[in-house]
Amino acid sequence: MNNMFENISTEGAEEQQDRLGGSFTIDTGLYDGVIKLAYVLPASKSSSKCIVTVIDYGGKEITDRTWIFNKKGEAMYEKNGKKFMLPGYELINDLCLVATGYNLKEQKVEDKVIKVYDPESKKEVDKNMPVITSILGKTISAAVLKVIENKQEKVGDDYVDTNEKRELNQTDKFFHTPTKKTVVELTKKLDIPVADLFYTKWGEKNSGVTRDNFKSVAGAVNGALQSGSGAPTSSAKKSTNLFG
Repeated sequence: MNNMFENISTEGAEEQQDRLGGSFTIDTGLYDGVIKLAYVLPASKSSSKCIVTVIDYGGKEITDRTWIFNKKGEAMYEKNGKKFMLPGYELINDLCLVATGYNLKEQKVEDKVIKVYDPESKKEVDKNMPVITSILGKTISAAVLKVIENKQEKVGDDYVDTNEKRELNQTDKFFHTPTKKTVVELTKKLDIPVADLFYTKWGEKNSGVTRDNFKSVAGAVNGALQSGSGAPTSSAKKSTNLFG
């Protein structure tokens, strides 16, 4: 099938920068993992899309849902007259680059029948979904956060915060496993000592630290803590492999 990402525009976006951010989970830290699954999940009432990834970190599979398009189906936003990639799009684009050397727009996407959670039946069912097959089985490294946040429940058409807590993992950054470099460091071909790599600095700042984003909701009922659980082909214009 045609790559659904090949016509997405990110031209004119400001240059990416590395930034240190202030069931079961793993502790906040740096991990090597293998991409087990990556598929596209569209929003039900807009042109927004997310990528659901399942990555195995030493026998523990972490599922991330990363929104890459806004409600208009765009991958960029404007701020102070400048264009930037959406954080979610940038994260998944980085995943593709460190895994294969090629960006998201050049990945191979195929319809596959996979197990997907169905909110109506509240169980996994077989469903035909667009899967990014060219990154499956690739080894990557990641900065993974352990986060505590408000559990949400559906009220009408919206999801609202409750006073129940849930614990989950979120991916903050992806790295090229052999070098432990970010996409920025690889692109600029920087010769950086290991001690000065963003990877090392992130670990020093964040490893073992749980990020508590929970906020008490007035009028809600308190609850207990819950645990959340080769080069691709494309018809798009080819760019240079990140790894030369």
